[in-house]
Amino acid sequence: MPLLTRCVLAVLMGLLAGSAVAEELVAEFRGAVSRNTTEFEVQGPWLLDWRVTTEGDRDAAVDVSLERAGLGAHEGLVLRTKYPGNGVRLFHQSGRFYFRVDASL
Repeated sequence: MPLLTRCVLAVLMGLLAGSAVAEELVAEFRGAVSRNTTEFEVQGPWLLDWRVTTEGDRDAAVDVSLERAGLGAHEGLVLRTKYPGNGVRLFHQSGRFYFRVDASL
């Protein structure tokens, strides 16, 4: 049975003061291959809510990096995992960005 890895990234902004509840979904990306997402613009602080799922009998690696749009400047590694899972990450930067997603068996 072939392995299929799915990665879902949701960009949420407009954090309520004193809590981690987002007011607005800015962008949502879904995919099963390596690629760059479309660009999105956010004002800090903002959240990345991510989920990685796999089907099959082997694990897969997923790396997600944050890149500054227009400049192509690497802002840093956001996520690196070899296993299915989910999580949330808080960012303080404002600007126009995209994610570079690298998925492999």
